[in-house]
Amino acid sequence: DRLLDLRYINAMIAHHRGAILLAERAQATSQRTEIRDLASEILTNEPKLIAELYTWKRDWYGDQRKVVDPVVPQLGTYTDTFDLRFLNALIAHHEAGIVMTREVRLKSSRAEILDNADAVEAFLRQSGSVLEEWRKSWYSL
Repeated sequence: DRLLDLRYINAMIAHHRGAILLAERAQATSQRTEIRDLASEILTNEPKLIAELYTWKRDWYGDQRKVVDPVVPQLGTYTDTFDLRFLNALIAHHEAGIVMTREVRLKSSRAEILDNADAVEAFLRQSGSVLEEWRKSWYSL
């Protein structure tokens, strides 16, 4: 499947953009320092990851088309459960990313893609654990 890696690249660009869109909402709305700091990290780091993926897309496939932003959950206005809504959305987002990395590792043979999938999954698992701990600590869930 010669377009497998391209589909992964496009999906991962959309995945990273989804994190940015959630982070923008959280940064503008949350009153918790931890959430606002996490949102700042996402807004700093995700664009770099997206840029690398766009470079691969252009260099390997000659494809310069922009990936359409994903639809992300509407988190609403600030209430005492805003951060819970954000955590639930970001945890689900992480879980979807792990599914993508697992699938591409079964099918791709390109070292860069496999390394990317390994790094993304490791990050999602580690940060997902933190998100779940916050959810448990703050909301007893």
